[in-house]
Amino acid sequence: MRLMLGLTALCLLAVLATASVAQDDALGTPNLKSPNALAKNDFRTTIDWRYWDGSNDTFTGTAEYGLLNKLTIGAGYVDFDNAGVPPILGAVRASDLSGPAVWAKWVGRPVDPTIPQWGWSIVPGVEILDMQGTNTAIGASAGDTETVFTLEVPIGIPDGSVLWMIDPKLAVFPGTAPVTGPIGIGLPASVDSFGTVVGLGLGVTAPLGPGKNWKVYGDVTPILCGDNAIDNTTNTPTIQLPWTLGVRRHVNLASNSCVVDAFLTNCSGGTTATSLIATPDGSVGYGVRASVTW
Repeated sequence: MRLMLGLTALCLLAVLATASVAQDDALGTPNLKSPNALAKNDFRTTIDWRYWDGSNDTFTGTAEYGLLNKLTIGAGYVDFDNAGVPPILGAVRASDLSGPAVWAKWVGRPVDPTIPQWGWSIVPGVEILDMQGTNTAIGASAGDTETVFTLEVPIGIPDGSVLWMIDPKLAVFPGTAPVTGPIGIGLPASVDSFGTVVGLGLGVTAPLGPGKNWKVYGDVTPILCGDNAIDNTTNTPTIQLPWTLGVRRHVNLASNSCVVDAFLTNCSGGTTATSLIATPDGSVGYGVRASVTW
């Protein structure tokens, strides 16, 4: 059912938009924000769907508006569901993460490939995430609803039609998570959580072939501070390298700008905080993202 809903939503997003828009390139990658902002009064909606082993998936829906040529505001919602794959410390787990996110992007220096000129922007945000992990064998859970402050500083370096990106990223997760469970089972009051996570995103987007409609991109985000994954053998926080590799197609539908991505990733979601969280045991997700701007 979730698979059919995801495919239906992506089709509707591409078909129903009817307003006019010029081509927009302020997309970055599914896990790194672009250093560029939307043009003033442009509005963009995006659906990001990631499918994992065991029929687990992540939906991220976002909407962005160009308040000024150098200022974009955005809001989104992420829903991550993972049950049973892979087992953690020998037990089947159910993990859920969901909640809204808001952010603003201010361009301090525009990227200009004609000079060429490198540019940068700053993207502060906040996400209110309900994070829960449950041991299904004994019914014990760890997690709570947390306010996670985020920050990205995307830097773009043009090289002809290629854009190199450097994107320091920050997400302030809690250092511990409260534990609840059945009466009579000895459980700790809390367990370690991710804490403050700092990563250095490194990415590139480049044309694929002689035309302008296809692009290829990739990114990696070495973790400099904090933990961003759960070790499936010890059930403790650990570090994994987040990465993405994908291809992008630009399509004009009834004068609308529609962009469709297909990608591979080990990042849990499409917001700043969830894109820093890597899936356990190096699980790889198959992703599709569709954006329409008008």
